[in-house]
Amino acid sequence: MNQELHPYADIILPLAVPQYYTYRIPDEIISKAEAGCRVTVILGKRHIYTGIIRRLHNNPPKGITLSAILALLDTFPIVDELQMMFWEWLADYYMCTPGEVYRAAVPSGLKLESETRVFIRTSEDLPPLTPAEENLVDIIENAPGITLHKLATALGRKDVMHVIKSLIEKEVLSIEENLKESYKSRTRDYVLLKEVYHDNAILQETLDKLEKKAPVQAKIIYSLLRQGDYTGTSSNPVSKKMLLELAGASPASLKTLSDKGIIGIKSVEISRLADDILPKRKPYALNKNQTRAHIKILDEFKQKDVVLLHGVTSSGKTEIYMHLIEHTLRKNRQVLYLLPEIALTAQIIQRLQSVFGNRVGVYHSRFSDAERVEVYQNLKGIRLKGSPAYKIILGVRSSVFLPFRDLGLIIIDEEHENTYKQFDPAPRYSAR
Repeated sequence: MNQELHPYADIILPLAVPQYYTYRIPDEIISKAEAGCRVTVILGKRHIYTGIIRRLHNNPPKGITLSAILALLDTFPIVDELQMMFWEWLADYYMCTPGEVYRAAVPSGLKLESETRVFIRTSEDLPPLTPAEENLVDIIENAPGITLHKLATALGRKDVMHVIKSLIEKEVLSIEENLKESYKSRTRDYVLLKEVYHDNAILQETLDKLEKKAPVQAKIIYSLLRQGDYTGTSSNPVSKKMLLELAGASPASLKTLSDKGIIGIKSVEISRLADDILPKRKPYALNKNQTRAHIKILDEFKQKDVVLLHGVTSSGKTEIYMHLIEHTLRKNRQVLYLLPEIALTAQIIQRLQSVFGNRVGVYHSRFSDAERVEVYQNLKGIRLKGSPAYKIILGVRSSVFLPFRDLGLIIIDEEHENTYKQFDPAPRYSAR
């Protein structure tokens, strides 16, 4: 939280520009703005971008009238200080910009497209308007909420932003950001008994009536009581799908109970990530050569950050990795296991999950964007219902940008492969 109430923010925009842009923070969000949160801003006359707050401060550039941030999109930072320092180092080392790194580092589901809609604030006691302003006001009055794109088309001109800006300053117009997120949450409906029916007398009277007039509805209530741990003072929500299957009822019967106010139905955001993968074995015992290598690696780590393990194919390197991962997890730290290409992941996933179960997460381009967003959020500590807590991430080169909180071990398998290098677009980085 912006406790000192800094009124200005430097913003990282997803552009190949070397500098950050400074914006004024509106009073209504000044106490909520934090470094690492996403915001929407206008750049130039008409371009709207989703940026990330790099820093808050009290030092506006001199001689410049600053634009205000349009909207704050997050209640918590999606990028922390360490990540942004990493972005800046990477931009400097690979001769690109932090904006280009931002584009590569954050899943596209967390980058929003915005469509600005325009409304008339008041049509009474209008200040003096220019002919262009009057024309624009007439169009908006006939089509409230029109988008800037459609407004420009209706006027037959592209340079409408300066007229819009003038009318906003005259307090004639207001704009609203309708943000289109490519990430769509997955939800599941749950059913619970309304609080008034926790009274046994009222509940029994209601059930008696339902058994006579609507026996299917009564069966739904009985199923809900059995599955929901009903105690007379409370009941736990039960999955709508499971409840209908248990009662052999239709959604229409459930809706009728909801309309009567006997039950409530609520949607809960759930995870797309599997939480039912259980470990099947412990790491296999190492042979003499593997044990020697394992001990040597741990010993080298006491003095150095990097150790090269050389071995031919099928020489047992992966089992050594398993023991190193287990050693790291015992310290309650995270592990990043990098592979040069997606094709190699299926076999390794099975081997890792057979030992570490649902603590293994996977991050690569064949995952849907929604799944990548959930992995990103999972590592930030934002876990949805049914989501595992990942301690190990198995992924390709883009995994280096994930927001690890306490990374204790990085394994770069087949580190000589050229697919660890990104050639286009910027940042043209080497994951290794």
